[in-house]
Amino acid sequence: PDTQGHAASVAIDGVSRVECGGSVTAGDDVSADTDGRGVTSASGDVVLGKALDDASGAGSIIPVLLRAN
Repeated sequence: PDTQGHAASVAIDGVSRVECGGSVTAGDDVSADTDGRGVTSASGDVVLGKALDDASGAGSIIPVLLRAN
């Protein structure tokens, strides 16, 4: 949602559109940054899925294949 207090969709499996917090390359493992946006996973991060497309930077929206942890 774009404002506080509105409903949101939550996905836990399958492919979901994710707003990115920076550049991501297709095939990268994806984790969440402190704002909840998708970023390339670093060592020790909880991996939430795999990027199916490239993100050119913050605000880009890409499909991510979610992974149950």
